[in-house]
Amino acid sequence: VTLSSRMVIERAPVSHAVNESLQWLAGAGTTFGGLTVAHVGVLALFLAPIAAGLMSALHGLWYAVGKLSPRSSLQWGKEIVRSGMPAIPFSLMDVVANSLDRFVIQRWLDLATLGVYAHSQSYRGMFVTVTKAYSRTMTPTFLELFTGSSTRTPRQVEEMVSLWYLCVTAGGILVVLFSPEVIHLLTHGKFDQAAQLVPIWFLLMFAHSTAIPYTQYLLTARKNVLLSWTSILMSVGTMGLVCLATWQFGVIGATSAAVFGALALHGMRCVLARRFGCPYGVEPAMLLGVGVMVVVYIVSRLIDIPLSVKAVIGILVAGVALLQILKRVSVQQLLTAMVPSK
Repeated sequence: VTLSSRMVIERAPVSHAVNESLQWLAGAGTTFGGLTVAHVGVLALFLAPIAAGLMSALHGLWYAVGKLSPRSSLQWGKEIVRSGMPAIPFSLMDVVANSLDRFVIQRWLDLATLGVYAHSQSYRGMFVTVTKAYSRTMTPTFLELFTGSSTRTPRQVEEMVSLWYLCVTAGGILVVLFSPEVIHLLTHGKFDQAAQLVPIWFLLMFAHSTAIPYTQYLLTARKNVLLSWTSILMSVGTMGLVCLATWQFGVIGATSAAVFGALALHGMRCVLARRFGCPYGVEPAMLLGVGVMVVVYIVSRLIDIPLSVKAVIGILVAGVALLQILKRVSVQQLLTAMVPSK
């Protein structure tokens, strides 16, 4: 994890992409080999993440050769313990939260609904992966901004981020419009009900993107303990809300409660960061994007929009987004934004 973070900070996208790809290949290869060759059954599922972690560590060590030299340091040992220990309770709580929703759906609804919910979560994983890529791209920029080593002003950074929210909003509209057709095509009609959940999961892209600058600022300000315990409290509240929403509204309630909890958690981080002097304000483009996507989702649920109309709307949305991007930023500016300030 440390070496992977170093790749992010040093803006080494190729090395980081190779690291992530090797992890996936190691995990997939172990699972496939364990099930088809070694015939170890379920054990292969537990061995896969171990193999992925080992592969990541080996590649990280290969990346660090010539850049780092092993040296013991009591100061950094204490720093690792001080920074890492507060994250353990939240990580455990996160594991419990990820299992609770499936448990209550199976308990109070049925296995078929659980299958629909689990299928929709596969798309959630894709959305989160895209957001992680954005996070790894922007983390060095925010670190430079908060440590005073950046030549860019907060306003310039906000303009860069607004382009991201423009793309996310356009993508969200397309997801709302075409998720029923895409899911029907991919699953041969077996999980069509998941189409109503996928756009809700897409809102996580707004939530996680919003949290990036505030989380980085709190970490820079050494508020690890506060960050961890507020996250734990919000996770407990979210789990209670998921149980209540599942009981009252079914699977769509469980999905909405989980997303609302994520938005509330990252909203709290915004409040805390601003309280401790964060110079980065709330991004209006994020609020506008969430509002637009919610309205489009409600309209799509109330009105059966023909596919031809969806296609026209999709082309218009994609065209407007592309024109706005080309109008506000050039290719040279995009390349400059990817290079750390001197």
